[in-house]
Amino acid sequence: MSDKTNIFANENTESPLQVIRQTMSVSLRDDDGAACVNFATNRGKGSGSQTIPVDDYAEVVSTLQSYADAGIEDHEEEMLSPAETIRRTIRVEDGVVSFSLELFPP
Repeated sequence: MSDKTNIFANENTESPLQVIRQTMSVSLRDDDGAACVNFATNRGKGSGSQTIPVDDYAEVVSTLQSYADAGIEDHEEEMLSPAETIRRTIRVEDGVVSFSLELFPP
């Protein structure tokens, strides 16, 4: 008997839109009292929620809609290493460090 747990054992059949509808909320940031929209687009380990100031929400939705309509340009010629991806995306905001990491197949 294995002591390992498969985190992918349960298949999620919810669409991103369903997850957003179920998780969306509005809150006030503690530091400056600005209103923010909070939501997740998927569930599971490593799937944190997103927080966007209400003032930026319309522009964010418009930008995402333009990518949904036109597609995302493929940048295969610019295959960044995981370390370079971190260098280009690392940020510190409100004491929280965040970054993106592109995983390449073995």
